[in-house]
Amino acid sequence: MNESSHPITCPKTSPAEVPTINFDHPSYALGPYSTINNNKMTVIALSTPVNHQQNPLPNEPMNLSCYNLIVLEEEFLCRNYVTIPNELVFNESISPQLQERFCRLDASAQAELCSFPCIFASPNHHGNKTDADHQAYFGKITDMARYHQSVHIRYSLLTQIPQQRLNEIVSDLQLRHTDLSNEFDTPHWTVKEANLISVFHRNSIPLPF
Repeated sequence: MNESSHPITCPKTSPAEVPTINFDHPSYALGPYSTINNNKMTVIALSTPVNHQQNPLPNEPMNLSCYNLIVLEEEFLCRNYVTIPNELVFNESISPQLQERFCRLDASAQAELCSFPCIFASPNHHGNKTDADHQAYFGKITDMARYHQSVHIRYSLLTQIPQQRLNEIVSDLQLRHTDLSNEFDTPHWTVKEANLISVFHRNSIPLPF
């Protein structure tokens, strides 16, 4: 996918429908805690979230057609909310089609974004690499509100993943990368049209359900 930085310019056309794609691994056994139907994963019960202070996810479908990537200079474990400045929202490494679809952050776009899984990460420590103990997190945005200069989101973290492991699969994650850098270097919020659960499965990254 050819991606570059695009300023947010919202046309007046209505947002696109959620695309329907086939789950890449229909035989993938998610265990007794979840079911998959028509590219949506319903989490029926979850193990304890990474941070015991955070609320578990509601029993609602997780849309697997896209995923959120949020990279910020934040300690995500310390709380269950974060404020993202407008200049970091859908301005970098997002396709024009997805930017047009979500840049309004109206009620429809917010609901769709909250239905996607999410990777929460802080910037790499060494360009396109990071330290062995640097953790990223898999979870889901649970709510959001747009203000004049920022977007406030609440989230729930389900498990941690060594961020260096994610650096090793940036192509599968459809992330921009070069020999010296990748998308985990720069604070931003973007959306990728990829089935995150399938990517994790193909790369033997365990999930808590």
